[in-house]
Amino acid sequence: MSKGIVKDHQGWIEVDDAPKGGAVLRVFLPVGGVAERPQTDGDTPAPVSENAG
Repeated sequence: MSKGIVKDHQGWIEVDDAPKGGAVLRVFLPVGGVAERPQTDGDTPAPVSENAG
């Protein structure tokens, strides 16, 4: 259900498993218009802009 809502708003979800259990979920939604997926090296989380700008 959440995936559909995020996708309907042109966003995406990233999931990372923690080594000793649990998980980190990051939900990306555009501030205005369509979000652009940040480029990362695959290991480092992408920076999140706090500027609503």
